[in-house]
Amino acid sequence: MGPPLPPSGLTQFRSGRACQFAARFGKVAPQSPIAAGFHMPLGSPTPPDWLAAPQRRGLAVVLLLAYAWLFPYSEQINNPNEFVRIYMARAIVDHHTYAIGRREAVPGGGFADRGSVMQEWGYVNDKALMCNDPRQKPPDCAGALYPAKAPGMSLLGVVPYWLQKQVFALRGAPLSKPAIVWWLRLCCVVLPSVAGAYLLILHLTRRLRRPELGLGVGLAAALGSLSLTYGQMFAGHQPAGLALLFAYLAGARTATTAEGTGTGRRWVVLAGLGIGLATLIEFPAAPAGLLLAGWLLLRRRRWSDLLWLALGGLGPALALAHFDTVAFGAPWQLPYSHLENPEFVKDMAPGFMGIALPTKEKLAGSLVSPFTGLYFWAPWAALGWLGVLAARRTVDTSGLWATRRGEALIAWIICLYFLFFQTTHALWRGGWVVGPRYITAIVPFAALAAAHGLDSLRGVWQSSARIIFSVGSIVAIVFAGAATAVCQGFPLEVWNPLNEVAQPLIAHGFIWSSPLYWLGTSALVGALPYFAALATGMVAVAGTMNPFSEKSNLFRMVTTLCLLGAGLAMAAVLWRLQPPVPRAGNDQRSTVRYLMQTWWPQAPRGSKPLPAEPVQNH
Repeated sequence: MGPPLPPSGLTQFRSGRACQFAARFGKVAPQSPIAAGFHMPLGSPTPPDWLAAPQRRGLAVVLLLAYAWLFPYSEQINNPNEFVRIYMARAIVDHHTYAIGRREAVPGGGFADRGSVMQEWGYVNDKALMCNDPRQKPPDCAGALYPAKAPGMSLLGVVPYWLQKQVFALRGAPLSKPAIVWWLRLCCVVLPSVAGAYLLILHLTRRLRRPELGLGVGLAAALGSLSLTYGQMFAGHQPAGLALLFAYLAGARTATTAEGTGTGRRWVVLAGLGIGLATLIEFPAAPAGLLLAGWLLLRRRRWSDLLWLALGGLGPALALAHFDTVAFGAPWQLPYSHLENPEFVKDMAPGFMGIALPTKEKLAGSLVSPFTGLYFWAPWAALGWLGVLAARRTVDTSGLWATRRGEALIAWIICLYFLFFQTTHALWRGGWVVGPRYITAIVPFAALAAAHGLDSLRGVWQSSARIIFSVGSIVAIVFAGAATAVCQGFPLEVWNPLNEVAQPLIAHGFIWSSPLYWLGTSALVGALPYFAALATGMVAVAGTMNPFSEKSNLFRMVTTLCLLGAGLAMAAVLWRLQPPVPRAGNDQRSTVRYLMQTWWPQAPRGSKPLPAEPVQNH
């Protein structure tokens, strides 16, 4: 079972006066019995919460401020990644159809997109076209237009949009486009993201021998990753990851179920529901869902669980089959076979559905580049590779999959799948992005793998890993926080979005609106609660990851401040990275100027325009 552990680093760190506000999140309830051993088999009782009730409430406030305070919105850009999904939610409620419009032939040749939501809200990209004549192929044909996406987010948005529409109708008030976007994001993405991060942290603090690691890793995942950006967008990347996390947590709960009861089967059904929802929301999540299903079968060793998994996934499967049949003629027909944009068809042509062998460009770009690299935007995620260490056999005699060793290993394997998908896909750049958006769902599993890996280390290895994780997490929170405050995605021509786009936007006062902004403050002042939540998260991560738990209070406080300083210094260095090949000075300025010109509803209060380009005489 292992020797007794030293006192929690955060338990002792909380006595440092300079960091009491952040350390309050680590004030512990009585020591969890999880600390007695890592390999708890199936049927073990659920341990008590490590975080006391006041600290859990404080954690919820920090997560809500980070995810719900700002309102990223640019009506002129009309982000197709989320708007094409909102179009279909509106089409279902307002017009009782999946189609967001129709492509019709016009006299004199050519086609025009009309009808349904397309006519009301205008052009949007990322569409699929089902030709009226089966002998024709998009885009040169007449037919119905649908989102070229999995239908899950649109279907999830139907009930919230219907309720909002009824409320506004009772009030006799017009329902604006920004109001619809804000409400659908809040119901379907923002609040689920807050709940997912909260549950992940509680799960880790209950599962690990060193519960403080769960708080630090969970905050890094919530505030310093792709989740922060895509957790504020009505797109499928983040919700698909949350659905997979829901399935994982349901599967892990079977470990606390006594044999011979129906409770275990209910958790299996819920796991099947999570897998089905993930697939309904984002098709690339399906292989990860199959991995989770396989893990659950190996964990419980009951073939009857196949039936309960299928029962849980039946609803999403029927919804997907209905959409595909109505829109494209058969349950197995997907939007990818009917892409309306010829450029997307060309991009998806190599390999099988765009999947081909990785190249140096894809590997470097997807993992370490400033424009898309996972480990540039979230350096802490690189420690997810440690997850395989937690699967090592020890004195424990239980089977691999029936213990937390299996929980760590499946999280690590799912990370491998998402990395494979990103580095082999033809569209690995992902268009306008903050990081590799296609694998946003990797975040909770990278956190799970990293947490279990850190928890399995001993001595100087764990101390070193905690320091590295702390510095990498602070870098990630700075990067994700700055990018999310000004942009939903950076154009392809930008090499380092932080110094080329985010820095001038923030310096000139261009930050998304907030409740305080709508009460009359400047955008920068209005965003202070958001930045305060991120700063609190950084201090809490540095405190929980401080490896010097047996030193004096003063020493622990000083070393925590040193970790903060090291993380901020590293962020400053990476922030200033320049492209290897110098470019014309106006490349990024033109992008910044365009984003300023498309700000909604106008240039924010207190902002300054970008100086005009100097006129060069020839």
